[in-house]
Amino acid sequence: MRIRIHLEAEADLLDAYDGLRDKGVAEAFQAEIARAFDLLLEFPRLGRAYGSVRSVLIRLFRYRVIYRVEGDEIVILAVAHQSRDEAFWYKRL
Repeated sequence: MRIRIHLEAEADLLDAYDGLRDKGVAEAFQAEIARAFDLLLEFPRLGRAYGSVRSVLIRLFRYRVIYRVEGDEIVILAVAHQSRDEAFWYKRL
């Protein structure tokens, strides 16, 4: 398995990271994203399923990673704050 990040999901990550003013908090966020990606590589069906799309919460932050498994890839579709409307990433399917 390998992780592929959708181009717009990369932008989501940068936006979230840039929004964190404290360097220590930003580093913790980055570490939690890396931890989530490592968990997904080990357990690709870990997250809550919504049809072919899955979602996993980021520990310590109110974000979630939205992804789906495609063959031997885990495709990250979005990294979104939990309060954000899901409709924004539907077009990425």
